[in-house]
Amino acid sequence: MTTLLTTVVSTTLDGPLDWPDAAIVSGDAVEVVARLKQQSDVSLRSHGSLSMNRALMAAGLVDRVQATVFPWRSGWVPGWDE
Repeated sequence: MTTLLTTVVSTTLDGPLDWPDAAIVSGDAVEVVARLKQQSDVSLRSHGSLSMNRALMAAGLVDRVQATVFPWRSGWVPGWDE
């Protein structure tokens, strides 16, 4: 993932970032992503917050959703350690 160009939309960061080929853009995330989507020949990926992703979906900017589930075990489960 570090080989991909990265755009960070933030209202608090002012750079520089410790991430190769990363650019900070201020402003409304929906407007930034809409502009990037028009300019890009490749699919965009979002690893943002839930609220940002909801805003992108509401604006019709999401073409595909891929969910990754990370198993989590909390407490003792009978038979788990056997």
